[in-house]
Amino acid sequence: MIWPLLVCLMFGPSTAKRQPPPTPQLNAPSDAQMEIAGWKLRKGAPKKEVFSSIPDVFKLTRMGDDDTWLVRESAHEDHLLATIQFKGECLSSVTRLWAITDDDSSVDLSTHLLDVIERLCKEHGEQARVVIRHIDRDGVTARQIQLIFGPRRLSFYVLDKVSDDGSHHQEVHLEEGVE
Repeated sequence: MIWPLLVCLMFGPSTAKRQPPPTPQLNAPSDAQMEIAGWKLRKGAPKKEVFSSIPDVFKLTRMGDDDTWLVRESAHEDHLLATIQFKGECLSSVTRLWAITDDDSSVDLSTHLLDVIERLCKEHGEQARVVIRHIDRDGVTARQIQLIFGPRRLSFYVLDKVSDDGSHHQEVHLEEGVE
């Protein structure tokens, strides 16, 4: 449960080299449904139904020997959007890829985040308490996810600062501390 949320925050649109397609929307009645740029997918849907509903703007490529498929834009094949996987004849999972980047600073930050989480899990167990905050104060907007492992905490922030001239400056902060 923690990993998808961290990936979403870690690889948000601000770190991407290009803007991702529209954000997927989980439908209210069931978290087993996801929409990827207009393509509605439902966990458990028959494979034939999924393949017959693929929009023309997407291209599927089989990945490896299992029944996992990469979802790419037809016009930009290097733009990976999602993966879908089947078990038997039914859709078993959909994974939306928020952003992929090979920017050195993003890779370094992500590596450090994973190293700290791994160490805290080993030291304090894998059951972290998760606190998510949206902070708006003095021209600064921050989205924060905080993982609390006993007395230790790991905070990941995406900050948006508004200057007096109205320009925006974004920063990402990773902090480790003791509560």
